[in-house]
Parts: sequence; structure tokens; C-alpha cells
Amino acid sequence: MGYSFVATLIILKVLDLVLGLRVSEEEEIMGLDIAQHGERAYAFDLGAGAIAIPQSMVAPLAPRLEEQVDAIARLGRQAVRQQTATSEGGL
Repeated sequence: MGYSFVATLIILKVLDLVLGLRVSEEEEIMGLDIAQHGERAYAFDLGAGAIAIPQSMVAPLAPRLEEQVDAIARLGRQAVRQQTATSEGGL
């Protein structure tokens, strides 16, 4: 058991040094669904009446959807920068 723990700890440390195990604070605040996957995982703003749309109907809209996701990500980054500037200014 001790060997497994030490081996896992070494592997995780190497991965952390090479790739990093955590996302940035900016990505965490923005939301990992947008930052890592480029899409929203949940559609809370659609309400209870939201319906599933077949992929074949969405495909023609994909370029526009990508633009919207990029715009949301930009707004998230701006909000994080403003929040960081505000919190640093108050210290």
C-alpha cells in the first residue's frame, strides 16, 4: 500500500511539473465547460421548457455558435480581469 501511494505521488508530481494539474483561476471562474470544452454544459437560462434539438439541425449553426461561445469566453475573461483589478485596488 505504501508503495502505491509513493508511486502515485511521484507520477502526479511529474504530471504537475510537465502539464499542470490545475486550471488557472481565470478559467475556473469563467467555468470549465467554456474554458476547456468551448461550450456550456447547462442551459439554466432556457427554463424548464427547454427541448433537445437533433444534431443534424444544429450542424448548420455551428460556426455561429462557435462565435457566440468565443464571445462568452471573452466576456468571462474581461470580468475576471475587472474583478482582479478591483480586488487589487482595494488592498
